[in-house]
Amino acid sequence: MIHPLRKRHRRMTLAIAIIVPVLFVAGLLSRQTVPATENAAAFQSNLSHEFSNELFSDKTLWGELDIRTRVLSTGQDSVRLALELTPHTPLKIADVLVYWHSGNNGDGKTLPGGAFLLGTLSGLHQRLFPLPEPAVQSDGVVMLYSLAHRKVITSVDLKTNSLLAGGLQ
Repeated sequence: MIHPLRKRHRRMTLAIAIIVPVLFVAGLLSRQTVPATENAAAFQSNLSHEFSNELFSDKTLWGELDIRTRVLSTGQDSVRLALELTPHTPLKIADVLVYWHSGNNGDGKTLPGGAFLLGTLSGLHQRLFPLPEPAVQSDGVVMLYSLAHRKVITSVDLKTNSLLAGGLQ
């Protein structure tokens, strides 16, 4: 009786040795790609001295999320813009990425093509995100995207062109 059990055990071990690596490789190949853009802004930590002019500040822009939002600009002839986000309560959303897109955000659930990745937002850390060059010429949308849930959590219109013209304050 022991010999038949050994044969069965040997076959099962051989089958597992073949099946497990095949399933592992299949799992790796079926993973979805991380949404990113070609023009992702590099993380820069000490930019606050460059962006000295406050164009806009609001604590209620994100609705139920307690995030203070400021739009800052450089005081030089070549205008550059930055978005400063400061959460006052910890975000209860996993893996939050901040995106900017000119125009509207499409269906509001998925990232539109051509959205600029600004960076990550987590904890209670104040983050300063340099906005891309098109933000100076056109209004856009800032989106909070959960990488874990693979959907846009919320988005707000950011009227940067109007702010530069002095229309909103």
